[in-house]
Amino acid sequence: MELGASMNAWLSAMNLSIGGKTYNLVREQSRRISRCRLTFFRSDAGNQYVSNGAFVRDAIFPLDPSNSDQQSLWLEVVTLDESFYNSLIQHPLPLREVAIRQISGRSMAIDLYIWLAYRLHILPGPVKVTWAALKSQFGPDYRELRFFRRDIIPSLNLALSVYPEAVVTIDDRQGLTLFPSPAPVKERNRYLP
Repeated sequence: MELGASMNAWLSAMNLSIGGKTYNLVREQSRRISRCRLTFFRSDAGNQYVSNGAFVRDAIFPLDPSNSDQQSLWLEVVTLDESFYNSLIQHPLPLREVAIRQISGRSMAIDLYIWLAYRLHILPGPVKVTWAALKSQFGPDYRELRFFRRDIIPSLNLALSVYPEAVVTIDDRQGLTLFPSPAPVKERNRYLP
């Protein structure tokens, strides 16, 4: 996806406010993602497997971005981690740019939209997800499940509104039932490099 010629163009395309505060927030978030380390665990037949990875292998950020012009701010450089890149190529997750724009101010709705887009199109059948399981993934800081449930439902409804193909039922007491659904963007023929 082409991000645009400048951060200004990209922020406009994402329907975000344009200005120094937003630039600084986006820059800080990109730095955090660049420093993020991932550890995946899975158990199988009495063994536990651990896989470590990252999103970014190398990154270059100016030390003092205030001394450079806006074009060079946008040309900060990252090299994706090879395993992460290969995973993206093997298991792409195309998202609707317009959907992200419509829910751009709501991070929980974006997280839920991406989670649903990732899960629903590969389900072999219906899957129940309890409120407790959702809380452990999306709201571990909540002390009480009832407050988490109260707060997540509006974001869930917002995520579902921009993903109309998603088939999800919400039970106030039990949680969600996810049903096999089409991906938000139809898969295209891919040509691997």
